[in-house]
Amino acid sequence: LLKSAKVYSYCRNAAHYGVELEGEPKPDLAKIVARSRTVAENMNKGVQMLLKRNNVDVLQGFGRLVSASTVDVDGTLYEADHIILATGARPREMGFMPIDHRYVLSSKDALALETLPATMIVVGSGAIGSELAFFYASLGVKVTIVEYMPQIMPLEDEEVAKTIERVFRRQRIAMMTSTTVKGVAVEEGRCHVT
Repeated sequence: LLKSAKVYSYCRNAAHYGVELEGEPKPDLAKIVARSRTVAENMNKGVQMLLKRNNVDVLQGFGRLVSASTVDVDGTLYEADHIILATGARPREMGFMPIDHRYVLSSKDALALETLPATMIVVGSGAIGSELAFFYASLGVKVTIVEYMPQIMPLEDEEVAKTIERVFRRQRIAMMTSTTVKGVAVEEGRCHVT
């Protein structure tokens, strides 16, 4: 997605590079998302091939750590000298902001939109929220980030956060730090955020 946004930026600024394009370039979000899914599938297949080639056993199922050296996967116990827990992440729904998958989106939903909204509020400026804000702003969406902590990207050091903040300002991303979202109401196809 970010690569597509970069290519779009290059096209919009082609004259700066000495390249003349006819007409105004327009992002096609459905095609951008479709391309990203194809790239992700190919990368997934590549990782699976590498795991198989290197004799790594992949266990599908629900896993539960039983002890420091034992994992239970769907009732079968596996032992190892070292265990790495890499569970991934999933969107967290908050009571004051129920996800309806149409107007109030999870990060996963935001990765699969087919049309560009005119405006978007991103709640939280961690890695995923910041990437989504940057991506959508790059495609012309008016983006506002709302962050509870005093700096954007609160898990990064201050120097990194300040650098990203400058980049976001150039992208015209509005940022509200030390700000709490108290609720979201959807009325006539628009979100009203308190």
